[in-house]
Amino acid sequence: MFSIFVARSTADGYTLFMTTNSTHGANPHLYKKLAYDPIKDFEPIARVGTLPFMLVVNPELPANNTAEFIAYAKAHPGGLSYGTASTASLVGAETINHLAGLDLVRVGYSSSPQAILDLVAGRLQVMVADFTTAMPHVKAGKLRVLAVTTAKPTTLLPEVPPIAATLTGFDLTSWNGIFAPAGTPKEIVARLERETLEILSRSEIRKRFAAIGFEIDPMNTSEFSRYVREQIAYWGKLVRDAGIPPE
Repeated sequence: MFSIFVARSTADGYTLFMTTNSTHGANPHLYKKLAYDPIKDFEPIARVGTLPFMLVVNPELPANNTAEFIAYAKAHPGGLSYGTASTASLVGAETINHLAGLDLVRVGYSSSPQAILDLVAGRLQVMVADFTTAMPHVKAGKLRVLAVTTAKPTTLLPEVPPIAATLTGFDLTSWNGIFAPAGTPKEIVARLERETLEILSRSEIRKRFAAIGFEIDPMNTSEFSRYVREQIAYWGKLVRDAGIPPE
């Protein structure tokens, strides 16, 4: 596991960890025991940006928006399956289950592409999916987007409403950030922060990231450090409210 490798690496600035809310948000609540501490074992460098997810369904499902999907799911309790291969897809779907009072059936996968292929084939009916994996199938007409998971509309799909427009309070955003091993000298952290933020300010970088469904939204070291602590607490609430037991 990369998180453990980085946590145990020499703190000299040559080993960095580009990771997400999985290792530094959800995992502390989805597992009874972790081999790393997301706070004590790492030095936050900078947040890179966010990765909005979206609620997608197989086109055969008679639903064109979140409200219609919820109505159909309530009329068919236990009859709809969703795929999950990440913490965001799991917590997102189970939060919909919780807030809407549904009985969606979870099917676990080791990778998102395989889950998406089964969704396209009709072996699944719904999924909370990342833009990168799902969007090619959406553009090809093989999947239908009902909503995005962010609290507000995203610039990546400005015409698609958020789930929160139907389920008040729904807000799930995946993010990426860069960390170094704990104990990395402050001057090295400062330089890595400075270089990272400069690169992320370039318009060509923003365009390239947007093309794969990634919104550049940087935070400096101080902001990111506070954000990580807030995210650990926030994802803990999401996991508890959704009734997901730790493994």
